[in-house]
Amino acid sequence: MFSRTTLPWVLTFLVAVAACDIKRAPTDTGSDPLARIVVSPDSVALDPQQTQAFKAQGITAAGDTVPATVTWSASGGAITTGGMYTADASNNDATVTATLTGGQVNGSGNVKKRRLVQIVINPKNTTVPAGGGQQFLAYGRRNTGDSVSVSVTYAATGGTIAGSGAYTAGQASGVYRVIATQNGGSLADTSAVTVATVPVASVTVSPAPASVQAGLTVQLTATPKDANGAPLSGRAVNWTTSNAGVATVNGSGRVTGVAAGTATITATSEGMSGTSSVTVTAAPPPPPPPPPPPGTVGDLRVASVTDSSVTLAFTEVTDGNGAPAKYAIRWAAGTFSWSAATDVARGSCTVPMAGTAIGAARSCTVLGLAAGTGYGFQLLAFRGTLNVDAVFGAFSNIASGTTGVSTAPVASVTVSPASASVGVAQTVQLTATPKDASGNPLTGRAVTWGSSNALVAIVGSSGLVTGLVVGTATITATSEGQNGTSTVTVTVLPPPPPPGWTHEPSGFSVVEDQGWESGLLGNWTLYYQTADKPITVVPITDSPLGESRAFQIGYLAGHVGGGGTEARFEIPAAYQRNEIFVGYYVQVNSLWQGHNSGINKMVFLADGGASGFSAMWYEMFGSGSSPLGLYVVNQSGGSPGGAHENVTPVNFTRGVWHKVEIYQKQGSPGIVRVWVDDVLAIDRSDMYTRAAPLDAVAISGIWGGVGDLKTQFDYMRFDRIHISVR
Repeated sequence: MFSRTTLPWVLTFLVAVAACDIKRAPTDTGSDPLARIVVSPDSVALDPQQTQAFKAQGITAAGDTVPATVTWSASGGAITTGGMYTADASNNDATVTATLTGGQVNGSGNVKKRRLVQIVINPKNTTVPAGGGQQFLAYGRRNTGDSVSVSVTYAATGGTIAGSGAYTAGQASGVYRVIATQNGGSLADTSAVTVATVPVASVTVSPAPASVQAGLTVQLTATPKDANGAPLSGRAVNWTTSNAGVATVNGSGRVTGVAAGTATITATSEGMSGTSSVTVTAAPPPPPPPPPPPGTVGDLRVASVTDSSVTLAFTEVTDGNGAPAKYAIRWAAGTFSWSAATDVARGSCTVPMAGTAIGAARSCTVLGLAAGTGYGFQLLAFRGTLNVDAVFGAFSNIASGTTGVSTAPVASVTVSPASASVGVAQTVQLTATPKDASGNPLTGRAVTWGSSNALVAIVGSSGLVTGLVVGTATITATSEGQNGTSTVTVTVLPPPPPPGWTHEPSGFSVVEDQGWESGLLGNWTLYYQTADKPITVVPITDSPLGESRAFQIGYLAGHVGGGGTEARFEIPAAYQRNEIFVGYYVQVNSLWQGHNSGINKMVFLADGGASGFSAMWYEMFGSGSSPLGLYVVNQSGGSPGGAHENVTPVNFTRGVWHKVEIYQKQGSPGIVRVWVDDVLAIDRSDMYTRAAPLDAVAISGIWGGVGDLKTQFDYMRFDRIHISVR
C-alpha cells in the first residue's frame, strides 16, 4: 500500500518512463518503412583467406533500429547467407553488401587486405674496410603499417654477399650498393656501402733467398700486407733487379738467370718494398753427342746347304762405338718378311750372335730346316742387350737358298697343336710335320687325316677340323705308316659379352657409340692419311663383343717415319663438355714393331687450344719386343705436366684385345683416371688443363721418328668406341 506522501513521486516517475520510451523499436514495423541498412563492421583489415562475421540491421525513417532480412554479396572473396565472409587469396580489397530481401535498400562494409607494400634493408648506409664484412637484414612493411618477416634475395654491385645477407667487401675502394629484392615479387630496397682502402704497410717476397741456373728461370711471388700482417689482394706490384747482368725480372716476378753471381730482386707496392736475394749458378756443359748406330751388313749370302741346314756368310761391321757388332738373324720359308720371320734358335747363327772382329769374314749355320724348301735370311747388327737397350743398324740384304731333298724315311709325325678347342660349327686348323730319325722336318711327304669320332668332329684332307656336336675326338695324321695325333674338344660358344663400360659415371650424355658394323666411317674425319698409311674398316673374327668389323689404322711395309694418322670425332658444342668418359677396345698387331721413340698414340682428347698445347694423350709406350705399357702425357702447356707412371702397372699384349676406360675432368688442376681391363692404372687429380670445354676425341696411330722403317704391315685396331660427356 502506498502512503499518501509517496504517491506524487510515483506518478512523476511513470510519466518520465513513458517519455523516455518514445525511441524504442516499434512493434508495428509496417507503419514505418526501412530507410537504410547498416552493416557492421563497416571496415575491417583481413589477411588473404581469413574469415569475418558481418551483421546487418534496418534503420527506419524515424531513426529506429529494427531487424531486417537481407541478401549478402561480396565484390571479392565469398560470403554465406548468414553473413560469414572469407577473403580470397589475392591482395585486392573487397566490398561486402547487404540488400533488403524483396527491396532495393542496402548497406555495405569495406574489407581492406593486409599486403606487403615495402621492403626495408638495414643498415641503410654503412662504411666497410676493404676485405671487411657487414651483416645486412631485411624486413617487410604492410599497408596496415605493421612489420613482417619476408624472403629476399641479396645482390651487390661490388664485393660479395651471401644469401643470409653476410656481405664481404672487395679490395677496390668506392661506393657500392647492396640490394634486397622480394622473392617472387618486385619490391626492393638499397643500402649504400662505402669501401675504404687499406694501405699497404709491408711487402713479402718468396722464396727468399732463391737460386737459379744461368739460362733458366725461377718464379718469385710478392704479397702486399696491411699493418696487421694480413695479405692484401688486387694491389699493383713493380719488380726491379739490382744487377741485370746477373739476373733479370719481368712484370710478373719471373727471374731469368743471366750469368753466375748474386742479384737483389725488389718488389714495390704503394711505396713499400720487399726483396729476395737470387744466386745464379753457371749452366752445366752440354752432354757429348750420342755415338752413331751400328753398321749395315750388305753382303749376306748363302754359302752352302744340306737337306736340313743352310750356312750363311757375311763381313762383320762396327757396333758404332768402335767394337764388333752383335747380330740378330731371322729365317722364313718362302717370301721373307722380318716381322713374320723366326729368330734362329738352332745352330751357330742362334740369336743373339756375338761378333768377333770388325771387317772379319764370318760364317754360321742355321739348323733344323725342312728338306727341299726355299728359305730367306736377313740380319740386323746391334749393340747393347736385346729387348732392353739395344740400338740397331739398318737391315741387311735378304739372302735366299733352297735346302737339299732328303730321302730319309718318315720316322715320326708331329701334329700341332697337340690339343685344341673349337666351338660347334667352328673350325680349327691342324698341321702335320713328318720328320726323319734325327727329328728334322721332311717335305713333300703325303699325309692322310682321320677322326676317331666323326659324329663329334670331322677333318679335311688339309687338316682343317670342323666341330659338329659337344664332345672330344682324336684327330690322326699318317705319313708312310707313322702317326701323330691331336685331341680336339668341341664346345658350345658362349654368347658375346656386352661392352660393359663399368666405370662410366652416372648423369653423362652419350654423344657417340660406334662399332663400324656398317662398314662406314660415320662421323669420323680422317687426317694425314697417305697410300702407305691406310685408314680402313676391316672384317674381324676375334671381336671381344662378337662384332664383325673394326676400325684399323695401318702402316705398310716400307713406310718410313715422319708423321702419323688420325681419325677425329667433333663433340657437338650444344653439350656440357667439362667432363668426358671414353671407352674403347684396342688391339695391336701381334708382331707390332712400333717405332724408335717407343710412343704409340692411341687416343687424345682435345680442348681447343693451340697446336701442341691442346690435348691429353693416352698412349702405349714401347717398341720392338719391349712391353707396351700405359703412358699419359699432358700437352696443355701447364705444370705439373705429364703423368708418367701407373698406380697399378699394366701392359698391352700384342695380338690381344684390351678394354680401356678413361675419365677426364677439366680444371686447374684437372682429374685423369684410366682403367685397363677393369684395373685402375692411373689416378691423378693434379693434371693441368686449360679449363676449357673438350671439343674432340681423336684416334691416332704412331708418329714415326727419323730412321724408322716398317718391314711388315703394322696396324692398330679399335673394335668399338663409346663417348659421353657432362
